[in-house]
Amino acid sequence: MHHTDTHHAAVGAAALAAGFDPREVLAGLAFYDRRRRLAHPPGQWDQAGRWWAQERTPAVEEARTPSRAHPLTQNQAARTAAHCADVWQAPRLLYVKRIARARAALDSPTDAHQAMLRALGIKPPP
Repeated sequence: MHHTDTHHAAVGAAALAAGFDPREVLAGLAFYDRRRRLAHPPGQWDQAGRWWAQERTPAVEEARTPSRAHPLTQNQAARTAAHCADVWQAPRLLYVKRIARARAALDSPTDAHQAMLRALGIKPPP
């Protein structure tokens, strides 16, 4: 198992135990992966070099229309917490962000578990 999978599982287990909605966990981990470019939103390139998102959410719809000068506007929108929350139908955007922050806390080697719990809003044991 890759450390990313292990860290995702640790954050997911802690978040579910704390009462987070499973959709928030999925959206938060997807947001983390997309923001770090470990995963990519579905979409396609056209012949002019513009990228068009397949997932249609308010974040994507409200983004600037891709152009030759700004070809990745929908790609950037499809990597936001709001977009991931909409795709996974997560009820609380704040919790999606907390889960991504908790996952990012595990990237730091010092006191990572305590930092993850704090990011989720859980008081770590002494």
